[in-house]
Amino acid sequence: MRHRSIIDVHLILRRADGAILLLRRDRTGYGDGMLALPSGHLERDETAAEAVRREAMEEVGVAVDQADLRLLHVLHRAGDGGSDRLGLFYLADRWTGSAVNAEPGRCSELVWADPANLPPDVIAYPAQGIHHGLAGLPYGEFGWPATPAVAGLAYGTVQVVKHDPAWFAHAAAHTGTVRATLDGAADRVEHVGSTAVQGLTSKPIIDVAVRLHPDAHPAEVIAALHEANYQFRGDKHQHGGMLFVAEPTPGVRVAHLHVLTADDPQWDRYLRVRDRLRGDRQLVAAYSRLKQRLAAEHPDDRAAYTAGKAEFLQQLAAEKHPAVTATSRIQRVRALLVTPAGRLLVIRRAKPGEEPFWMLPGGDIEPDDASLEDACRREVAEETGGQADLHQLIGVCHVGERTHAIFLARITTWDPATRSGPELATNGTFDLEELPLDADTLADGRVWPAPALESIAEHLRAGQDLFTLPDLRETARLDWCSVRRPAPWDGPIAMVTGSRAKHAIAADHVLAYGIDLEHVDLSLPELQSTDVAVIAAGKAKHAYAELGRPLIVEDSGFGLDDLAGYPGALVKHLITAGGATAVAHLADLTATRACTSTAALAYADAYGVVTFTHRRTGHLARQPVGESDQLPLWTVYIPLGAHQPLAALPHSQQRAFHDDWSQTSVFAQFARWYGRHRDIWGGA
Repeated sequence: MRHRSIIDVHLILRRADGAILLLRRDRTGYGDGMLALPSGHLERDETAAEAVRREAMEEVGVAVDQADLRLLHVLHRAGDGGSDRLGLFYLADRWTGSAVNAEPGRCSELVWADPANLPPDVIAYPAQGIHHGLAGLPYGEFGWPATPAVAGLAYGTVQVVKHDPAWFAHAAAHTGTVRATLDGAADRVEHVGSTAVQGLTSKPIIDVAVRLHPDAHPAEVIAALHEANYQFRGDKHQHGGMLFVAEPTPGVRVAHLHVLTADDPQWDRYLRVRDRLRGDRQLVAAYSRLKQRLAAEHPDDRAAYTAGKAEFLQQLAAEKHPAVTATSRIQRVRALLVTPAGRLLVIRRAKPGEEPFWMLPGGDIEPDDASLEDACRREVAEETGGQADLHQLIGVCHVGERTHAIFLARITTWDPATRSGPELATNGTFDLEELPLDADTLADGRVWPAPALESIAEHLRAGQDLFTLPDLRETARLDWCSVRRPAPWDGPIAMVTGSRAKHAIAADHVLAYGIDLEHVDLSLPELQSTDVAVIAAGKAKHAYAELGRPLIVEDSGFGLDDLAGYPGALVKHLITAGGATAVAHLADLTATRACTSTAALAYADAYGVVTFTHRRTGHLARQPVGESDQLPLWTVYIPLGAHQPLAALPHSQQRAFHDDWSQTSVFAQFARWYGRHRDIWGGA
């Protein structure tokens, strides 16, 4: 007899500001008191599209045209004492009518929520469908032994599972809720623990660390988090601070909050352990093996499982641990080169009588290399005949007895005829080829070094843009430069821009890092590219050729997602011609009005160019609201999670937006990077 699954349909109604509609279930017999999407079962003699349109009208009173429905995700859910289910998750950005509670006997309220910041009491099944669907994953599994829920584990039990990329989105929901709930009482909120480390086996429970401001009142913090459905479990002191848990289902924990005072040393330990693991795949593998062994030995004894990890974690958290240095631990550098077509430039190595293989350009660090970046640029020039525009360090991997630093870089041109690497004279061929830059290519083992590319492939599977990944130079303990680097520049760094307002903003950002920026107005060529990183790097090279001193150039773009990022770097011309209104009218041509703001900063000196990028997503209003003379886009740009343009937000929300941006902007990224280098350039 053929197996039959129950089919249910779920509808993601998404407003222009990016918020989606959730219903709080009431007296339904399933998940009562928790949030879910408009949803229901497929009935006899109706298609799935007909079913989801029917549910939309029955539950929230809106009419959705079939042409406006898009199937995002299919989620196969294991049976909970009954038949398994196939959940079909649809997206609609357009509908007719205003959403209302059309079934008050089965729903207590409607809630509009940011999908990247879902409330912690969303039922785990639809939460996974939302996260995976909006991340572009077509298929997922829920509740099966090998594919547990996004997060959640019965209290006191131990189960470790393969890392799920959806944990990052689930953690973002909790960190966002905590930041909004505690407002000024929280100094920082961070995703920590094993679920925060890509590829690390973990219990499916999100850990969040919260550091309070010195003037925060614990009683007020406890009351505020209680209102946000986080249950206080007491002060654990040196074993995790004030502990709060999220238990949407009684006894099943999906998240732990560790709330720490401003001077609690546990904060630094949490971040140190996380960041050491993020920068060392060998440590990740060792820790995964330890956790799997302990979970098998103590499946029902959480205390014994935790005690078994203590020594390993103490070693990770040690204040003093061996630094990775350019001349000892890291022996080789490699570049993941992205071409203008968005493909991967690699070397196809073929030896007589052997199967060919592909590898990232790179090689050994040589005595004359002034830094890891310098070594990487030299290797790329020797092996491709081109110049690498390095963006960030995205991998440190151990292969045999060698450790490789993997840089993400762009390359615009290359010429096999001008290559000069000594390995080209060895037996066999070294041909340049372009491969697809996708998860399958990086994970199939053909491209070397495979261990580094396997972890990068997981980011692509999760729908992440590699150029938005964290720069490991921010966290890894790496001595970047050798003694051959000249003494640091002792004068102000030039910022080349025609805008005094932009210079004032940048100077304010970097002053806290002890960096002095001098405004220089220099006529630079307008480069023909829609990629702001390429434009910034190109302008920086031209500026350095004229000034001959360290400098920065910043450029920005603003694009509509439905128009493949247009107008991008051309947005300045559009605003000059028609103001912010012209940008808003351009969004009328799109279905979602979704947009992405991109900034790029390029630093140039005698050793080349280093580029930093920063992206923010949101939506565009239909017309300008508020006032902003210096930044007209603020009158139409609606940040993710907000309901009106940035210029119209209350001052407190604008300040929160600015404070968050100031920590991640290209100016802050550059200042932190330069501060590290300045301390060791020219050192012993």
